[in-house]
Amino acid sequence: MFYLDESGTISKNKPHASNMRDVYFIICFVHTHDPEQLKKVYRRTMKKLRRTFADYFATHVRNPREPKGSELTPIMKHYFISELIQKTDITVSYVVIDNRHVKDVFRENDARTFNFFVKYLLQLKELDARDQEHLHLNIDNRNVSLMNMHQLEEYLATELVLTEKVRHVQVEYLDSRDSYGVRTADLFANLLYQRLRYRRNQFPDYHLQDRIRKKSPIHPDSLEWVFQQFKASGRLQNYFYIPRQKN
Repeated sequence: MFYLDESGTISKNKPHASNMRDVYFIICFVHTHDPEQLKKVYRRTMKKLRRTFADYFATHVRNPREPKGSELTPIMKHYFISELIQKTDITVSYVVIDNRHVKDVFRENDARTFNFFVKYLLQLKELDARDQEHLHLNIDNRNVSLMNMHQLEEYLATELVLTEKVRHVQVEYLDSRDSYGVRTADLFANLLYQRLRYRRNQFPDYHLQDRIRKKSPIHPDSLEWVFQQFKASGRLQNYFYIPRQKN
């Protein structure tokens, strides 16, 4: 079973070199065969973070019951990811689209582009026997692909079932309030996006930070460190950059 979320945007025009906000679009895939265990670990970990950093959650998090990945500091992300690695079976894959170099045809239709790159990763990814029998994707219902909720399922059935990559495909769109798997995908999607967005920033560079971070800006090296710690765990299975480049 996969949970998908995205971060960034598919830019309609080639972004200006100084506008790192619109450079990257990321689709993150979190895989698990035990969603109930993922739910338990997520809830326990978030409860501990809310208790440990009560002042931060009260002043920096819009909805403490459902914090977004973008609202967690790097050290919180690191603790959360460490708990997930130790206590769940999750693995992560992702696709990064660089809007500075992607072909113009990918800018014309957000949903079509999203569907294409979901299929692109799944075609290249080695699926285990359970996923080959029944490929189940759960996607945040605020996703760009909602232009046609049945479009992705039909597209994947054509591309993956008829080519015998899988036997059955099921796509569901879930509200993140009700899905801890989608929230987990949001956490990783945001880490991957922020790592790339802030990579070239000098510290502190206040005018480039999110409004919520102006009083405590993100040091780009901290995001890189969190990413490398996760990568070293062996739970990062597949990643692709469009156009191809170093990770």
